[in-house]
Amino acid sequence: MPQPTLLTIDEDTNKLKRLQEENETLRQRLNESVKIESISDVNPGPAPQHPPIMDDFYIIAQYVYVRYVS
Repeated sequence: MPQPTLLTIDEDTNKLKRLQEENETLRQRLNESVKIESISDVNPGPAPQHPPIMDDFYIIAQYVYVRYVS
């Protein structure tokens, strides 16, 4: 028969504390292994150039603008 929840509070507290310590240790190891000294470490190459996005109504908007301005 399982123990009531309140009787396992010490075990749960110890487990939570152990997990928090483990998380902190792993966080420190991760920070030590990833050192960013400059932006070139993050993005070593040039950013790709894409043409501007045009939707289906782009041509219609230009046509209406030219028609009313002219």
